[in-house]
Amino acid sequence: MNFRVVLCGATLLLASFSAVAEVYKWKDASGRTVYSDRPPAGAQAQKMDVRTGVAVAREASAPAVGQAVTPAAASAASLQDEAAQLNKKVEDYNRRMRADNCSRAKTNLERAEAAKPRSEAVLTTARKDVKEWCGS
Repeated sequence: MNFRVVLCGATLLLASFSAVAEVYKWKDASGRTVYSDRPPAGAQAQKMDVRTGVAVAREASAPAVGQAVTPAAASAASLQDEAAQLNKKVEDYNRRMRADNCSRAKTNLERAEAAKPRSEAVLTTARKDVKEWCGS
């Protein structure tokens, strides 16, 4: 019961965040009225109050075509370096987890072999785990 109340409350809270999304209104080159969540590049647009449908007085515009949207310090090379570092961390983590799983699988196999009475189903599973995690 409590879980349902919390879930409903969280859903309503998230829905309220989307209700305050920014909407922009402007006329395109052919004179049609356009509405979007982003202002047009290099043109003026009215920011709309989504709750009432009334245009807000301030004007908004997106960066001109070719103008950087990302921070100046973030270049393609630094992003590639950061991605390479993160990929290396993931590979290192996966290598450590594989070694840990291999060690545990070997321990489980030793225990299954020493168990009395022996269970062939447990031994089969333990051998399969050693082969999967240790490659042998």
